[in-house]
Amino acid sequence: MFRSKPKTAAEWMVRISSGELSDRDRRDLETWLALKPENKKDLERSRQLWSFSAQLRNSPAARSLLERDEASEGSKYWLVFGSLRRYLVPAAAAAAVIVAVFLSLPQIGQFFSSSRIAADGGATTARGEIASYTLPDGSTLTLGAASTARIAFNDKQRIVYLSGGEGFFDVKHNPARPFIVVAGKKRVVVTGTKFNIDYFPKESAMQVAVVEGLVNVTFPAPNAGPRTMPLRQNEVVQFPANGSAVRRFMTATHASAWREGQLYFDDAELSEALASVNRYFPKPLVVSNPEMGKRTVTGMFRAGDVHAVLVSLNDLYGFKGKELADKWLLVQDSKAARPN
Repeated sequence: MFRSKPKTAAEWMVRISSGELSDRDRRDLETWLALKPENKKDLERSRQLWSFSAQLRNSPAARSLLERDEASEGSKYWLVFGSLRRYLVPAAAAAAVIVAVFLSLPQIGQFFSSSRIAADGGATTARGEIASYTLPDGSTLTLGAASTARIAFNDKQRIVYLSGGEGFFDVKHNPARPFIVVAGKKRVVVTGTKFNIDYFPKESAMQVAVVEGLVNVTFPAPNAGPRTMPLRQNEVVQFPANGSAVRRFMTATHASAWREGQLYFDDAELSEALASVNRYFPKPLVVSNPEMGKRTVTGMFRAGDVHAVLVSLNDLYGFKGKELADKWLLVQDSKAARPN
Protein backbone atom coordinates (compact mmCIF):
# COMPACT_ATOMS: atom_id res chain seq x y z
CA MET A 1 0.00 0.00 0.00
CA PHE A 2 1.10 3.56 -0.66
CA ARG A 3 1.23 5.80 2.39
CA SER A 4 0.80 9.23 0.83
CA LYS A 5 -1.38 10.77 -1.85
CA PRO A 6 0.44 11.72 -5.09
CA LYS A 7 0.71 15.48 -5.57
CA THR A 8 2.30 15.81 -9.02
CA ALA A 9 1.67 14.35 -12.48
CA ALA A 10 4.90 12.35 -12.30
CA GLU A 11 3.90 10.85 -8.94
CA TRP A 12 0.47 9.93 -10.33
CA MET A 13 2.10 8.27 -13.34
CA VAL A 14 4.22 6.11 -11.03
CA ARG A 15 1.10 5.14 -9.06
CA ILE A 16 -0.94 4.34 -12.20
CA SER A 17 1.76 2.18 -13.78
CA SER A 18 2.59 0.29 -10.59
CA GLY A 19 -0.54 -1.87 -10.97
CA GLU A 20 -1.60 -0.99 -7.41
CA LEU A 21 -4.20 1.68 -8.11
CA SER A 22 -6.93 1.27 -5.48
CA ASP A 23 -10.54 2.50 -5.65
CA ARG A 24 -9.57 5.34 -3.31
CA ASP A 25 -6.67 6.22 -5.61
CA ARG A 26 -9.04 6.38 -8.56
CA ARG A 27 -11.32 8.80 -6.71
CA ASP A 28 -8.33 10.91 -5.65
CA LEU A 29 -7.07 10.96 -9.23
CA GLU A 30 -10.42 12.14 -10.56
CA THR A 31 -10.47 14.89 -7.91
CA TRP A 32 -6.89 15.93 -8.76
CA LEU A 33 -7.66 16.05 -12.50
CA ALA A 34 -10.70 18.25 -11.83
CA LEU A 35 -8.74 20.78 -9.74
CA LYS A 36 -6.99 22.50 -12.65
CA PRO A 37 -7.13 22.10 -16.43
CA GLU A 38 -3.32 21.94 -16.44
CA ASN A 39 -3.31 18.73 -14.40
CA LYS A 40 -4.69 16.61 -17.24
CA LYS A 41 -2.15 18.08 -19.67
CA ASP A 42 0.69 17.46 -17.21
CA LEU A 43 -0.41 13.87 -16.69
CA GLU A 44 -0.55 13.33 -20.45
CA ARG A 45 3.03 14.61 -20.78
CA SER A 46 4.19 12.29 -17.98
CA ARG A 47 2.48 9.35 -19.68
CA GLN A 48 4.23 10.16 -22.96
CA LEU A 49 7.60 10.21 -21.20
CA TRP A 50 6.69 6.92 -19.56
CA SER A 51 5.93 5.43 -22.96
CA PHE A 52 9.25 6.70 -24.30
CA SER A 53 11.16 5.00 -21.49
CA ALA A 54 9.49 1.64 -22.19
CA GLN A 55 10.33 1.87 -25.88
CA LEU A 56 13.90 2.99 -25.20
CA ARG A 57 14.63 0.02 -22.99
CA ASN A 58 13.72 -2.31 -25.90
CA SER A 59 15.10 -0.37 -28.86
CA PRO A 60 18.56 -1.39 -30.20
CA ALA A 61 18.87 1.95 -32.00
CA ALA A 62 18.11 3.89 -28.84
CA ARG A 63 20.51 1.76 -26.80
CA SER A 64 23.24 2.56 -29.33
CA LEU A 65 22.50 6.27 -29.01
CA LEU A 66 22.41 5.98 -25.25
CA GLU A 67 25.87 4.40 -25.18
CA ARG A 68 27.16 7.12 -27.49
CA ASP A 69 25.71 9.89 -25.34
CA GLU A 70 27.02 8.35 -22.13
CA ALA A 71 30.52 8.67 -23.61
CA SER A 72 29.93 12.36 -24.37
CA GLU A 73 30.79 14.89 -21.66
CA GLY A 74 28.24 17.41 -22.94
CA SER A 75 25.27 15.06 -22.89
CA LYS A 76 21.88 16.54 -21.95
CA TYR A 77 19.33 14.42 -20.13
CA TRP A 78 15.58 14.15 -19.93
CA LEU A 79 14.03 12.87 -16.72
CA VAL A 80 11.74 9.92 -17.37
CA PHE A 81 9.88 8.01 -14.68
CA GLY A 82 9.90 4.17 -14.71
CA SER A 83 8.31 1.58 -12.42
CA LEU A 84 8.88 3.19 -9.02
CA ARG A 85 12.32 4.34 -10.22
CA ARG A 86 13.73 7.26 -12.20
CA TYR A 87 15.55 6.83 -15.50
CA LEU A 88 17.92 9.38 -17.02
CA VAL A 89 17.46 9.21 -20.79
CA PRO A 90 19.77 11.04 -23.21
CA ALA A 91 17.92 13.63 -25.28
CA ALA A 92 19.31 12.23 -28.55
CA ALA A 93 17.92 8.76 -27.83
CA ALA A 94 14.52 10.16 -26.91
CA ALA A 95 14.48 12.27 -30.07
CA ALA A 96 15.29 9.21 -32.16
CA VAL A 97 12.26 7.39 -30.79
CA ILE A 98 10.03 10.42 -31.42
CA VAL A 99 11.17 10.61 -35.03
CA ALA A 100 11.04 6.84 -35.67
CA VAL A 101 7.68 6.26 -34.03
CA PHE A 102 4.73 8.53 -34.93
CA LEU A 103 3.22 8.65 -31.49
CA SER A 104 -0.54 8.75 -31.15
CA LEU A 105 -0.90 7.83 -27.52
CA PRO A 106 -4.04 6.65 -25.69
CA GLN A 107 -6.11 8.93 -23.50
CA ILE A 108 -5.59 9.08 -19.75
CA GLY A 109 -9.11 7.76 -19.11
CA GLN A 110 -8.13 4.18 -19.88
CA PHE A 111 -5.93 3.94 -16.79
CA PHE A 112 -8.83 3.94 -14.40
CA SER A 113 -12.36 2.55 -14.34
CA SER A 114 -15.52 4.43 -13.65
CA SER A 115 -17.69 2.99 -10.86
CA ARG A 116 -21.35 2.28 -11.58
CA ILE A 117 -24.33 0.55 -9.99
CA ALA A 118 -25.79 -2.21 -12.18
CA ALA A 119 -29.42 -3.20 -11.81
CA ASP A 120 -31.05 -5.86 -14.00
CA GLY A 121 -30.39 -4.86 -17.58
CA GLY A 122 -27.41 -4.04 -19.76
CA ALA A 123 -23.85 -3.00 -19.09
CA THR A 124 -21.77 -1.75 -22.00
CA THR A 125 -18.36 -0.14 -22.49
CA ALA A 126 -17.13 1.79 -25.50
CA ARG A 127 -13.86 1.20 -27.34
CA GLY A 128 -11.01 2.16 -25.01
CA GLU A 129 -13.24 2.29 -21.89
CA ILE A 130 -13.04 0.17 -18.73
CA ALA A 131 -15.92 0.32 -16.25
CA SER A 132 -16.58 -1.31 -12.88
CA TYR A 133 -20.14 -2.32 -11.95
CA THR A 134 -21.55 -3.20 -8.54
CA LEU A 135 -24.12 -5.98 -9.05
CA PRO A 136 -27.39 -6.34 -7.08
CA ASP A 137 -25.88 -9.00 -4.74
CA GLY A 138 -22.76 -6.96 -3.95
CA SER A 139 -20.55 -8.80 -6.43
CA THR A 140 -18.53 -6.68 -8.84
CA LEU A 141 -18.08 -6.90 -12.59
CA THR A 142 -15.30 -5.01 -14.32
CA LEU A 143 -15.91 -4.77 -18.06
CA GLY A 144 -13.03 -4.33 -20.46
CA ALA A 145 -13.17 -2.12 -23.51
CA ALA A 146 -15.81 -2.73 -26.19
CA SER A 147 -17.67 -5.25 -24.02
CA THR A 148 -21.36 -5.93 -23.42
CA ALA A 149 -23.11 -7.86 -20.65
CA ARG A 150 -26.71 -8.31 -19.50
CA ILE A 151 -27.54 -8.86 -15.82
CA ALA A 152 -30.50 -11.14 -15.05
CA PHE A 153 -30.68 -11.98 -11.34
CA ASN A 154 -33.57 -13.79 -9.61
CA ASP A 155 -34.22 -15.46 -6.24
CA LYS A 156 -32.67 -18.78 -7.29
CA GLN A 157 -29.66 -17.83 -9.37
CA ARG A 158 -27.51 -14.96 -10.53
CA ILE A 159 -26.97 -14.85 -14.30
CA VAL A 160 -24.79 -12.58 -16.42
CA TYR A 161 -24.90 -12.93 -20.21
CA LEU A 162 -21.59 -11.82 -21.74
CA SER A 163 -22.33 -11.22 -25.41
CA GLY A 164 -18.81 -10.08 -26.26
CA GLY A 165 -15.65 -8.67 -24.71
CA GLU A 166 -13.87 -9.20 -21.42
CA GLY A 167 -15.13 -9.26 -17.85
CA PHE A 168 -13.51 -9.73 -14.44
CA PHE A 169 -15.92 -11.14 -11.85
CA ASP A 170 -15.49 -10.85 -8.07
CA VAL A 171 -18.41 -12.96 -6.85
CA LYS A 172 -19.95 -12.86 -3.37
CA HIS A 173 -20.15 -16.35 -1.88
CA ASN A 174 -23.66 -17.85 -1.80
CA PRO A 175 -23.94 -21.66 -2.15
CA ALA A 176 -27.73 -21.49 -2.32
CA ARG A 177 -27.71 -19.08 -5.25
CA PRO A 178 -25.16 -19.97 -7.94
CA PHE A 179 -23.54 -17.31 -10.09
CA ILE A 180 -23.64 -18.18 -13.80
CA VAL A 181 -21.95 -16.46 -16.72
CA VAL A 182 -23.24 -17.41 -20.17
CA ALA A 183 -21.04 -16.67 -23.19
CA GLY A 184 -22.34 -18.18 -26.41
CA LYS A 185 -22.76 -21.91 -25.87
CA LYS A 186 -20.49 -21.95 -22.81
CA ARG A 187 -21.43 -21.52 -19.14
CA VAL A 188 -19.27 -20.71 -16.13
CA VAL A 189 -20.88 -21.65 -12.79
CA VAL A 190 -19.56 -20.58 -9.37
CA THR A 191 -20.83 -19.84 -5.88
CA GLY A 192 -18.11 -17.36 -4.94
CA THR A 193 -14.73 -16.67 -6.54
CA LYS A 194 -12.69 -14.33 -8.74
CA PHE A 195 -12.27 -15.11 -12.41
CA ASN A 196 -11.79 -13.54 -15.82
CA ILE A 197 -13.59 -14.28 -19.10
CA ASP A 198 -12.38 -13.08 -22.50
CA TYR A 199 -14.96 -13.81 -25.21
CA PHE A 200 -14.71 -13.24 -28.97
CA PRO A 201 -18.07 -14.16 -30.53
CA LYS A 202 -16.96 -13.37 -34.09
CA GLU A 203 -13.99 -15.72 -33.78
CA SER A 204 -15.95 -18.25 -31.65
CA ALA A 205 -13.06 -18.13 -29.17
CA MET A 206 -13.02 -17.72 -25.39
CA GLN A 207 -10.67 -17.89 -22.42
CA VAL A 208 -11.57 -18.43 -18.76
CA ALA A 209 -8.90 -17.73 -16.10
CA VAL A 210 -9.36 -18.33 -12.37
CA VAL A 211 -7.75 -15.81 -10.03
CA GLU A 212 -9.20 -17.21 -6.79
CA GLY A 213 -11.43 -20.16 -5.84
CA LEU A 214 -12.99 -22.76 -8.15
CA VAL A 215 -15.16 -22.48 -11.25
CA ASN A 216 -16.90 -25.08 -13.42
CA VAL A 217 -16.92 -24.45 -17.17
CA THR A 218 -19.54 -26.30 -19.23
CA PHE A 219 -19.11 -26.40 -22.99
CA PRO A 220 -20.21 -28.52 -25.98
CA ALA A 221 -17.60 -31.16 -26.83
CA PRO A 222 -17.07 -32.28 -30.45
CA ASN A 223 -18.94 -35.50 -31.26
CA ALA A 224 -20.25 -35.70 -27.68
CA GLY A 225 -22.63 -34.05 -25.24
CA PRO A 226 -21.85 -31.17 -22.87
CA ARG A 227 -18.63 -31.46 -20.89
CA THR A 228 -17.81 -29.77 -17.56
CA MET A 229 -14.25 -28.83 -16.66
CA PRO A 230 -13.32 -27.64 -13.13
CA LEU A 231 -10.70 -24.88 -12.92
CA ARG A 232 -8.74 -23.77 -9.86
CA GLN A 233 -6.62 -20.75 -9.00
CA ASN A 234 -4.12 -19.78 -11.72
CA GLU A 235 -5.63 -22.27 -14.18
CA VAL A 236 -6.87 -21.22 -17.61
CA VAL A 237 -8.94 -22.95 -20.26
CA GLN A 238 -8.78 -21.64 -23.81
CA PHE A 239 -11.40 -22.36 -26.44
CA PRO A 240 -9.95 -21.55 -29.88
CA ALA A 241 -12.11 -21.32 -32.98
CA ASN A 242 -11.50 -25.00 -33.84
CA GLY A 243 -13.75 -26.10 -30.95
CA SER A 244 -11.06 -27.68 -28.78
CA ALA A 245 -10.44 -26.96 -25.09
CA VAL A 246 -6.88 -26.33 -23.89
CA ARG A 247 -6.08 -26.16 -20.18
CA ARG A 248 -2.96 -24.22 -19.19
CA PHE A 249 -1.38 -22.24 -16.37
CA MET A 250 -1.44 -18.44 -16.05
CA THR A 251 -0.68 -16.33 -13.01
CA ALA A 252 -3.52 -14.34 -11.48
CA THR A 253 -1.62 -11.11 -12.13
CA HIS A 254 -1.44 -11.71 -15.86
CA ALA A 255 -5.05 -12.87 -16.14
CA SER A 256 -6.49 -9.60 -14.86
CA ALA A 257 -3.74 -7.08 -15.66
CA TRP A 258 -5.89 -5.46 -18.35
CA ARG A 259 -7.79 -3.72 -15.53
CA GLU A 260 -4.66 -1.62 -15.02
CA GLY A 261 -4.05 -1.07 -18.72
CA GLN A 262 -1.65 -3.96 -19.41
CA LEU A 263 -2.33 -6.71 -21.96
CA TYR A 264 -0.34 -9.96 -21.66
CA PHE A 265 0.03 -12.56 -24.42
CA ASP A 266 1.73 -15.92 -24.08
CA ASP A 267 2.34 -17.65 -27.42
CA ALA A 268 -0.99 -16.32 -28.71
CA GLU A 269 -1.90 -16.29 -32.39
CA LEU A 270 -1.58 -12.79 -33.78
CA SER A 271 -5.19 -12.78 -34.99
CA GLU A 272 -6.42 -13.42 -31.43
CA ALA A 273 -4.02 -10.87 -29.93
CA LEU A 274 -5.19 -8.21 -32.39
CA ALA A 275 -8.83 -8.91 -31.55
CA SER A 276 -7.95 -8.11 -27.93
CA VAL A 277 -5.76 -5.02 -28.42
CA ASN A 278 -8.15 -3.56 -31.00
CA ARG A 279 -10.70 -2.95 -28.26
CA TYR A 280 -8.44 -0.15 -27.05
CA PHE A 281 -7.52 1.42 -30.41
CA PRO A 282 -9.53 4.20 -32.12
CA LYS A 283 -8.81 2.38 -35.40
CA PRO A 284 -8.31 -1.40 -35.54
CA LEU A 285 -5.13 -3.15 -36.61
CA VAL A 286 -5.84 -5.77 -39.30
CA VAL A 287 -3.60 -8.18 -41.22
CA SER A 288 -3.39 -7.94 -44.99
CA ASN A 289 -3.60 -11.73 -45.38
CA PRO A 290 -4.76 -14.60 -43.11
CA GLU A 291 -1.33 -16.26 -42.95
CA MET A 292 0.06 -13.27 -41.06
CA GLY A 293 -2.57 -13.81 -38.37
CA LYS A 294 -1.23 -17.31 -37.67
CA ARG A 295 2.09 -16.00 -36.35
CA THR A 296 2.43 -16.09 -32.57
CA VAL A 297 3.26 -13.32 -30.12
CA THR A 298 4.42 -13.28 -26.52
CA GLY A 299 4.78 -10.17 -24.39
CA MET A 300 3.08 -7.26 -22.66
CA PHE A 301 1.63 -4.11 -24.19
CA ARG A 302 0.03 -1.03 -22.70
CA ALA A 303 -3.61 -0.90 -23.72
CA GLY A 304 -4.14 1.68 -26.43
CA ASP A 305 -0.49 2.04 -27.44
CA VAL A 306 -0.82 1.10 -31.12
CA HIS A 307 2.68 2.25 -31.98
CA ALA A 308 4.33 0.00 -29.41
CA VAL A 309 2.51 -2.92 -31.05
CA LEU A 310 3.64 -1.81 -34.51
CA VAL A 311 7.26 -1.45 -33.41
CA SER A 312 7.23 -4.91 -31.80
CA LEU A 313 5.67 -6.60 -34.84
CA ASN A 314 8.18 -4.90 -37.11
CA ASP A 315 11.07 -6.11 -34.95
CA LEU A 316 9.63 -9.61 -34.69
CA TYR A 317 8.28 -10.32 -38.19
CA GLY A 318 9.06 -7.32 -40.35
CA PHE A 319 5.42 -6.21 -40.43
CA LYS A 320 4.70 -2.56 -41.19
CA GLY A 321 1.58 -0.63 -40.29
CA LYS A 322 -0.06 1.42 -43.04
CA GLU A 323 -2.54 3.93 -41.66
CA LEU A 324 -5.77 4.17 -43.64
CA ALA A 325 -8.89 6.23 -43.01
CA ASP A 326 -10.61 3.58 -40.89
CA LYS A 327 -7.85 1.15 -39.85
CA TRP A 328 -4.19 0.25 -39.61
CA LEU A 329 -3.26 -2.35 -42.24
CA LEU A 330 -0.38 -4.72 -41.40
CA VAL A 331 1.74 -5.56 -44.44
CA GLN A 332 4.99 -7.47 -44.87
CA ASP A 333 8.04 -5.25 -45.25
CA SER A 334 9.80 -6.66 -48.31
CA LYS A 335 13.08 -5.08 -47.21
CA ALA A 336 13.08 -6.78 -43.81
CA ALA A 337 14.63 -10.22 -43.61
CA ARG A 338 12.97 -12.12 -40.80
CA PRO A 339 13.27 -15.77 -39.71
CA ASN A 340 10.26 -18.01 -40.26
